[in-house]
Amino acid sequence: MDYRIFDLMRTRYGLCGSWTVWNESPWSPDPTRAPQLKLDSAVRTFGEVQSQQQLNTELPSLRTDLVLVALNFAERAADITAVTDRLSFASFHEECGHTSDRRLRDACKANALEGAYITDLVKMQDGRVAPFRSSKSMPINKLLRDTSFVSEQVEGLCEELQTLGSQNPLIIGLGAQVYKALHAPTSLDRLRATCGNGTQVARITHYSSVTGMTLPQYISRVGQELADFRDYL
Repeated sequence: MDYRIFDLMRTRYGLCGSWTVWNESPWSPDPTRAPQLKLDSAVRTFGEVQSQQQLNTELPSLRTDLVLVALNFAERAADITAVTDRLSFASFHEECGHTSDRRLRDACKANALEGAYITDLVKMQDGRVAPFRSSKSMPINKLLRDTSFVSEQVEGLCEELQTLGSQNPLIIGLGAQVYKALHAPTSLDRLRATCGNGTQVARITHYSSVTGMTLPQYISRVGQELADFRDYL
């Protein structure tokens, strides 16, 4: 991974994107303002890396050819949002008991998805990153029925992947809604125009515990869903 690209992604997309890398040790970024917020300490590592040598040593597994795409930002309390918005690459690394980020971590580790870039699809407004924070399905479902809205989100993702330097990636949608939006002919054509004709879009089940699957069941399901894409992993 080129440090210049890493730093550019950190600056431009650090609010919404991250990497599927975890240290598996909790970190409290601001115990005074948000004592209940704990992140995986990989987030601290992301912020501390300031050179190519550090990047090579601390984060050697980062990839640009494997991309996971979730739907949108989960809703959080204002004090948590105030802290996480000051950090880069903090998404998908919460250690709070009510999140399922650890399920994502364990599924990635078990299915050769470590090191992938991960981001949300719904995050663009008027050409800029603007988190759509909601844990309810109805508002986002309504937005996804608007083809111009979906087009804006896909265009934003294309710009993000272009900045990342992603060439012919495997893009994995986390859940049916994301997959449907990305695999639509117009979306796939736009992604391939940006990243190369070898770009592929796959789907895995979302990592939320509301699926009712135990962690071992979820890990197994992801493995089955990626069976046809093992050459990319």
